[in-house]
Amino acid sequence: MELPIEKKRPSKIQIVGWALTTLLTFIILLYVGNFGNFLVSTSPQSSIIASQMQLVYILSMAVLSIFWNALIWIVIIFRDKGEGVGKS
Repeated sequence: MELPIEKKRPSKIQIVGWALTTLLTFIILLYVGNFGNFLVSTSPQSSIIASQMQLVYILSMAVLSIFWNALIWIVIIFRDKGEGVGKS
């Protein structure tokens, strides 16, 4: 006989909190990385490369902030509360 599995659903406040911390993390990562402005454009070719690098940096920081916050959120929300099961 299998025991019923209790499904945990996040509340709206938790979802809004996750979204706001993801946005805050994204803004901090952009600020630390100077918004992806790594190259000084001295020619038309270098300005094209610099704009492509900036786009790649911004998109990768968006993915990184979503991943970091999802990982931290999963660890915090679904951690074992230690209700005494398995303790001797």
